[in-house]
Amino acid sequence: MGEYSIPVLTGNHAETTREDTDVGSKMSELLLTPGSGADVGLMAQALDRYSRIADIWASRVRSVELLRRLLSLGEPLHSQACGVLVANYYGQEDCLMTVAEDATESNANREWAKREFKEKLAERQLVLEDLKDPAQLRYQDRAGDSRHRLREELETLLFNPDPTLHERSCRALARYFPWHPESKCP
Repeated sequence: MGEYSIPVLTGNHAETTREDTDVGSKMSELLLTPGSGADVGLMAQALDRYSRIADIWASRVRSVELLRRLLSLGEPLHSQACGVLVANYYGQEDCLMTVAEDATESNANREWAKREFKEKLAERQLVLEDLKDPAQLRYQDRAGDSRHRLREELETLLFNPDPTLHERSCRALARYFPWHPESKCP
């Protein structure tokens, strides 16, 4: 009937008993955080699949948060996490310049990051333009017909350190979700 288990390639994780976290968030953290004895090469290869699972079990916001944590680790997790962020989530291209400017990265990774960043500039500009007036249906179409998904998409943009993107995302969140203020926004 189908696959009922997911191989976990992230090593051993300490057992947690935190009551304040739901099961989906815990499972997402397990999949997107290296534990002791993790085979980081295999884990890096599974990041795209794991992030898609985490999107469902927890949220796209949680997936972005966990993937961005991996950016502080070495290869191969660093560039692979950046690749997944850029491919699957709007507004996460800032990690590409970090990879491109990192002298410890391989030349292939650095060149890939520079090319990818140039390609993403047009998409980034569209996102910024769409957020000028969040009422544009074009931006809402990115989230499909789900208000929940629209909120997640706007919240993921807040991880990018760009102040313009942050301000416009906050404005859109305040406009569409005034009853639920975002803690990352002024």
